[in-house]
Amino acid sequence: MSQHIVFRPSREAAPDAPFGVRSAGRYSVVHPWREKSMRKFFVQVFWCVRGVGNLPLPGSRRELAAGQCACYYPGDEHAVSSAEGEWEYAWWTMDGPLAADIVRGFGLQPSAVWNAGPLPEALFAELYRLLPSADRQDEVRAAQIAYELLARASGMLGLRAPASEGSSVAERCRKHFDSRFDSSAVSVKTAAVELGVDRSYLSRAFREAYGIPPKEYLRRLRIGRALSLLRDTDMPIAAVAMQAGFENPSYFTTVVHSVTGHAPAAFRERFRNQ
Repeated sequence: MSQHIVFRPSREAAPDAPFGVRSAGRYSVVHPWREKSMRKFFVQVFWCVRGVGNLPLPGSRRELAAGQCACYYPGDEHAVSSAEGEWEYAWWTMDGPLAADIVRGFGLQPSAVWNAGPLPEALFAELYRLLPSADRQDEVRAAQIAYELLARASGMLGLRAPASEGSSVAERCRKHFDSRFDSSAVSVKTAAVELGVDRSYLSRAFREAYGIPPKEYLRRLRIGRALSLLRDTDMPIAAVAMQAGFENPSYFTTVVHSVTGHAPAAFRERFRNQ
């Protein structure tokens, strides 16, 4: 068994922080291997690098394969074990008053395993570097990285790679969205015109390549930007909607509420109050 673990110097998250990253690690184990069963009171997110492992989740026992994620919520019993051969996985834990709400806001339910794609190695390397630091700015930056990891794990930003890279219509469409999603003028229709293909063909190609419709991918990009602006700036709500690419403020409010359970102003206030 090989393992790499780093911890935050302080036992608890900063009192003025809505959440904090308390630890992160990466394990490589050989079957049969089993972690000691224990009930823990923080959020832990697992990201499988290779092989297959078992995670007893509330109401079920699920396998976690390469490119998949799962999480435990505070109070869940952890009883992780290998399934076969060699299993390698990375993980990080979060605490603080809003840790569970933030993870739940990304749609990551404790009873599910979801496809997330390859582990974002660069983000984890930065998290390992920052976490042991006692500097307050490094602690804040570690929380920002955890937030981005959640976005990628949920599928909001991370996608599996298409079968054919480079000149594929789906890949070109994704890059088009990535660079211009903050413009409300960008849509699947305008992307089809830009790429010189039929809209229905583009939608079909994108879904086949990435597993979700292009409209949903564009929506997720915009939600990610909107939540970051609500959390990190004092920008007026209408300006946040515009900066994130939402033309209709009422629709923007509906979307934020569907993701977080709160209207934009309430979501921001909940962060600030905590």
